[in-house]
Amino acid sequence: MIDYSWVPWLQDLVAKIAEKGKHYLAEKANAVEWVKNGDQLLGHRKENIDPFSFLYFLAQRNTTKQFEPVFRSVRKVFDIASELPSRPLAIPTPLPQAKALFHKDGMGQPDLLWHLFQQAVGERHNIVAEDFNTALNIGNVAMAKLTQTLFIINPHHFLSDH
Repeated sequence: MIDYSWVPWLQDLVAKIAEKGKHYLAEKANAVEWVKNGDQLLGHRKENIDPFSFLYFLAQRNTTKQFEPVFRSVRKVFDIASELPSRPLAIPTPLPQAKALFHKDGMGQPDLLWHLFQQAVGERHNIVAEDFNTALNIGNVAMAKLTQTLFIINPHHFLSDH
């Protein structure tokens, strides 16, 4: 049986990000305790973080050792009301060694990814094919990474190809 207990928690997180926008996400993402082997994961501290990069990066923290402390920190920082699932999420999990960010150091298209995120959220879920195809051309983005993240954003309307 597939465990979908993660859906309400992530939908609350996604709704807050969609409602409050870019500055909110940057502020909150920088406040999360991104712990990996006891060290802060500084590579994620970006002023112009986009929701795709943030959610993909978060999904990578799905190991037994990282899940509880990181997701607990996200719940606290973002003030998520839903209960945190008791075990790692049953979602297509990006490999830990995969490049997590959809952009780095000014490369990529964070504005496009914010636009694509707004298209994917909630009942609207009207992805413009041109935007989707343009996102596929961003460095380090491919069909699997993009569809995995769309599934995390809105699991009721998107499936991952991986």
